[in-house]
Amino acid sequence: MGIYSGYLLLGYVCYQKLPLDKSLVIGLTVLGVAALLVTGFSVITDSVEVGEYTVGRWLSYKTLNTVLAATMIFMVGRYFGESIAGKAKRIIGFISDHSLGVYILHPLFLWPMKTYGWYQGHPIWVIPVWVALSGAGALGLSWLMTRSNKTCWLLPVASKS
Repeated sequence: MGIYSGYLLLGYVCYQKLPLDKSLVIGLTVLGVAALLVTGFSVITDSVEVGEYTVGRWLSYKTLNTVLAATMIFMVGRYFGESIAGKAKRIIGFISDHSLGVYILHPLFLWPMKTYGWYQGHPIWVIPVWVALSGAGALGLSWLMTRSNKTCWLLPVASKS
């Protein structure tokens, strides 16, 4: 749990402490893309070697490659997010308001997939389906929890949308 919670600290540091300049974003993007390429290559070669899909520890939240990819995604989103306006900004703002809830609650929606083996199928479609299902479920539950006076304190948001 300690390392998983470290992503909250990472988000804080990326948002509050790191400057939002182009050279830093480019550097973090290079590191993030390199981490994703190494991860993809390693997962593919390991899977071919054992004759079945396997990720080993490459997709664990505890590994440097995942931290670098997460940092890249956060900083690129922050960099380009400053220029978004209109309806897109409202949608992104809603998701952002509930991001702590999504972060905390998404494992509840992944649990049945793992427990009942619902991840069978080609990763090209299985991964996006479960990302969408767990993300939407966690976002919806987070929103519902913030609407109730009895549970809103569990997942504080900047604004009640």
